[in-house]
Amino acid sequence: GGFLNLGKSHPRTGRVGNLAEHVLPDPGAEVTLEGRTVGRLTSVARHRLDGPIALAVLKRSTPVGVDLLVGTTTAAQTEIVPRD
Repeated sequence: GGFLNLGKSHPRTGRVGNLAEHVLPDPGAEVTLEGRTVGRLTSVARHRLDGPIALAVLKRSTPVGVDLLVGTTTAAQTEIVPRD
């Protein structure tokens, strides 16, 4: 057994937090940047201090530190699993 890389870049995991609205999005919701789908939410929760937060699987090409959209809600991101 082992991990075989066939040349495809693997997605990265990011925390999507500071959601501008106080409504929890649904798991599976699209994460977009400039009209392009760059990932999907995998889980959502309400943090005691930060409010709605979520984990997302994002394309590796998604720039770190830019705001993303979940539906029509602006969301900040934090990289959890580094690209390299």
